[in-house]
Amino acid sequence: MLLYLRQRFLFFATLMIAMSLAAAVVLAPFWPDADPPALVALFARDAVVRQTSLASAAGLAVTAFVFFRPTGFLRLKKNKSEPPNPSAGA
Repeated sequence: MLLYLRQRFLFFATLMIAMSLAAAVVLAPFWPDADPPALVALFARDAVVRQTSLASAAGLAVTAFVFFRPTGFLRLKKNKSEPPNPSAGA
């Protein structure tokens, strides 16, 4: 049970970090203040930072789905009623 909760927490935490990075890229150029904080200004003005952040967000989302996806979440259920095929193929 503890392993399931830890895996579920890591899955959602990783997805939240990925969404936060993507949101920072989208929302930083629309910052209402005339003199934004340095980090917000960096996200708003630097194309390399925005591209790297979007690539990192995509990588974190893939990491969440590959390593931390909870059992039964977006996985196909295998039908165990059919016996396996006894023939070997080449």
